[in-house]
Amino acid sequence: MLSKVLLTEEALSAMVLVISTACMYLSPELAAQSVSKVVALFLDGELSFIPGNSFPSTFQPFQDGQCPVQTQKKLVALLMAFVCSLPRNVPIPQQDRLLRDLLALSCSSDCLFTATAAAKCFAGLVNKHPAGPQLDELLRTAMDKLEQGLNEAPHRSQALTLLLWVSLHHSAIFPLLLGQS
Repeated sequence: MLSKVLLTEEALSAMVLVISTACMYLSPELAAQSVSKVVALFLDGELSFIPGNSFPSTFQPFQDGQCPVQTQKKLVALLMAFVCSLPRNVPIPQQDRLLRDLLALSCSSDCLFTATAAAKCFAGLVNKHPAGPQLDELLRTAMDKLEQGLNEAPHRSQALTLLLWVSLHHSAIFPLLLGQS
């Protein structure tokens, strides 16, 4: 019963605030150690660092599938709270893979809470990304995904949410929006 309550959008939203605040005060060393474990958890399902964990044997929030994967996808909000609250100088391991997975989830999830959390996380990581050709390519990929999503009725709202979050966090997307790359 408690686990179901903790996975409600209201409870997760409250946890996001706590995690965001706590992460702002982590030492650089602890932040770097923690982010490597958190990213490995979300991308690879690496649970070994959690003593006595009660997660199912597989934790794969970026994989396609039904329950419990749909429930796990909501936990992307906690990932967003963590990685987006870290200082810019804390490197995010497997950042390109993480960005690809967040982009895909933000445009495809049928759960608006999940899609919005993925969009916020994607936008926050794009905001921290150093300028250059790699960022330009990432933004072009995002624009392609956005155009595709905006043309598909079932995921139009998710694509629009992603567009708004990326636009708020990164002004470099405006030339792409206007076709001036």
